[in-house]
Amino acid sequence: MWAVFLQSLGLFGGGLAGIFALGIFTRRAHGTGALIGFAGSAIVLAIVQQRTPLHFLLYAGIGTISAFVLGYLASLVWPGPGSRPSEHRH
Repeated sequence: MWAVFLQSLGLFGGGLAGIFALGIFTRRAHGTGALIGFAGSAIVLAIVQQRTPLHFLLYAGIGTISAFVLGYLASLVWPGPGSRPSEHRH
């Protein structure tokens, strides 16, 4: 039972830590990017869980890194709410 709890915590806690770090350490990130990062992290962790022999204690680190990277990349690709195209000032 404890192993299942730690595995579940690694699957969701890592993504949560990743989007927290995204909000703390970047200025570019926004809510949409954070949600995409969290969902992408869950997908990455599901694939890692099913296809690799990694120990479940590594899931938290993988989830944190993948949520941060995917959230940052999504924030670069999709404009945040209230963003306007850049205007050139002369």
